[in-house]
Amino acid sequence: MSGRAVRWMLVTFLLGLVGTGCGTPSTSTSAPSTGAAPTAGAKEVEPTADGTTTAGESTADHMPLLPETAATTDAAPNDTAAGATTTAAEATPTAPEASAATVNLRLQDWPAFAEWLSQQRGKVVVVDVWSTSCEPCVREFPQLVALQARYPDDVLAVGLNCDYVGIKKKPPESYRGKVEKFLGEVRAEQVVNVLCTTPSDDVFAALNISSIPAVFVYDREGKQVHLFDSRSLLGEGEGVSYEKHVVPAVTALVESK
Repeated sequence: MSGRAVRWMLVTFLLGLVGTGCGTPSTSTSAPSTGAAPTAGAKEVEPTADGTTTAGESTADHMPLLPETAATTDAAPNDTAAGATTTAAEATPTAPEASAATVNLRLQDWPAFAEWLSQQRGKVVVVDVWSTSCEPCVREFPQLVALQARYPDDVLAVGLNCDYVGIKKKPPESYRGKVEKFLGEVRAEQVVNVLCTTPSDDVFAALNISSIPAVFVYDREGKQVHLFDSRSLLGEGEGVSYEKHVVPAVTALVESK
C-alpha cells in the first residue's frame, strides 16, 4: 500500500471519531426498557428558555409532596397526643381535693350540744373530744373518719373540737380556719363536726375527763357504754388507740343488732 493510501485511511478514521463524539447527546430516542414500568403521573422533561432541561421538575413530578406529607405527619402525633390527654382526663374523674369548703363545721356551746346528743337514736354514736393543739388527738382523728366510712349506715361519728379555751381576745370564731383546714386534710366531710364555744375546761368538767383525746361510745338507744381516755386506760401504758380500743368496741355493738 502506498503512503498516500495510508494517509487517506487515517483521515477517514479521524473524521469518523469527530462525527460520533464521546458523551455527545444522541438525537435518537431509545425504546423504554421492558423491565421498568413508567411512574404514574410522570411528565416529560421540557427544555427551559435557555434550551437546558431542569432535572428537578421531572423528579418532583414523580415523587409525592414530601414536605407537605412530613408536615402533616409531624402535626398529627401532637394533635393526637393532646386529644388523648384530654380524653383520659375526661374519662378518669379525679378525686376532689381536700378542702375546708367541703367540711361542715358548726359552732355550738356545750348545753346545746349535750341536748342534741341526747336525742340521737338508732345508730352507734362515737364522740371524739379533741383539739388541734393535742398531738395524740390529731394522730388518732383520721381513724374516726375511717370508722364512719366503714359503717356509714350503723355509726354516727362526731368530732367535738375544744380549741377554744376562753380567752376573750381569741373568740371561738378565730379558731374556725385552723380547725376547718385540718378537717379538710383528713377528709372529715361525713363526720358531724362541732367547734365548741364553751371554754375547754368547762367542757372537760361536764364530761368528767381530765385530758384528751377522749372517745365516748353510745349504743343505739343512746346509752353511754364506753369511755376511752387516759384515766380509763391507766395502767395499760398507752394512750387512746382506735385500733386497739375504739374499733373493736364499736364493731361489737354494730354486729350485735
